[in-house]
Amino acid sequence: MRHWRAGARGALRLGLLHAADCIGCCAGLMVALVALGAMNMAWMLTAAVIIFIEKSLPGGHRVARPLGVALIAGGLAMLVTPWLGSVR
Repeated sequence: MRHWRAGARGALRLGLLHAADCIGCCAGLMVALVALGAMNMAWMLTAAVIIFIEKSLPGGHRVARPLGVALIAGGLAMLVTPWLGSVR
């Protein structure tokens, strides 16, 4: 709200600033969801639910750090044991 200005011009300016902020924040997430959806709908739904919890629910920020640690650990586990990532 610190960018609020009176009138239609101010509303348009604030809308454009909000749109730019939203695109900058969420574009990477949307690209990742499209890629996940192309590979596996269950993983895409899981990621979408996690994103929803983190962004929308009160206290959702508490999910970010443990989830980040779990994802890094999972990635390292896949690097160490490549057979975890293969489909048979």
